Amino acid sequence: MSDDANDTDGAGADQKRPVPYYAGDVRVEGDALEFLLRLLDTPAPSGFEEPAAEAVVEYATPWADEVRVDAIGNVHVTVNKGADGPRVMLSGHIDEIGFIVTKVDDKGLVRFDQVGGWDLSVPVGQRVRILTRDGVVIGTVGKLAPHQMRDRAKAPTLKDIWIDVGVATADEAKALVRIGDPIVIDASPHVFPNRRVMSRSVDDRIGAFIALETARRAKGAGVEVVAMCATREEIGCVGAMPGTYGADPDEAIAIDVTWTSDVPGDHGEDSDVGKGPAVTFGAATRTRISRELVAVAEEAEIDIQIVASGRYTATDADTIVRAGRGVPVGVVSIPTRYLHSPGELFALEDAEAAIDLLTRWVTRER
Repeated sequence: MSDDANDTDGAGADQKRPVPYYAGDVRVEGDALEFLLRLLDTPAPSGFEEPAAEAVVEYATPWADEVRVDAIGNVHVTVNKGADGPRVMLSGHIDEIGFIVTKVDDKGLVRFDQVGGWDLSVPVGQRVRILTRDGVVIGTVGKLAPHQMRDRAKAPTLKDIWIDVGVATADEAKALVRIGDPIVIDASPHVFPNRRVMSRSVDDRIGAFIALETARRAKGAGVEVVAMCATREEIGCVGAMPGTYGADPDEAIAIDVTWTSDVPGDHGEDSDVGKGPAVTFGAATRTRISRELVAVAEEAEIDIQIVASGRYTATDADTIVRAGRGVPVGVVSIPTRYLHSPGELFALEDAEAAIDLLTRWVTRER
């Protein structure tokens, strides 16, 4: 039986650690904002991440020391390669939830399965993009009209919904789509005037973006930084473990999203959009790293929030920690409303604060 709070690895972590200055305010705008919006709009459900990976490679190649894609599609972006300091990995996943074509019925309606976890009441009535070999096919998720339903309160199942691609026969539909074609909701990002952003794929393109921007800002520091854009998180954190083996970091941070308590409902936690990124304390994270993040935030006067996890974090941290000889890992999350929906919503200032926090933590004196 162990008590991580009393672990000698965390000794002295309550003391404030020096935070080095680095030039420039953190502001996501210009080319960085353009890339973020492009990444958010790129269709790439779990197992089909290649388009998102290509966008990352194109963005990072001009400034990274090394950009490589491993055997299962994780993108590793490295700066300060070979530096004398430790190797730190920052991980965010680039897959998103979606669907996959499983059948075309005799009416030309497309049947599908879910990729990742859905509340199946969400996609009903939504436009979708079916990603075929010949390009994007637009459809709509249909179900019986309320007038035709015996029990309107019943939650839909996959048997109750389908995709209509606007054809009259099975042959017409089969000329457009094939079994195995991936599908995403047809919802492009939107930036509100107050710099809040709505998109279907905030989970977790925002984490991958923060990892990349932190690495870019840490270039020139005496620490090797690997920003890993991981695959297949939404189907069980599949990509992060072999990706971590390949990166072989001394310590790591998983960057993801977290649900919020600033909307109606009975919530057992506190996390609000616009009040800063959330640092996790819990059974799966390394207390030393969490304490260091808090100390850096306090020293630099960066607003953060604290969340607790008694078991798993439901992020790639749960597999990163078990890779190789074991990796001490922390979790930084962006509070996001309406998770696993076409309208996931976060605040750009929370992402900016996370980049600031993680850049200072990565480049701190050791």
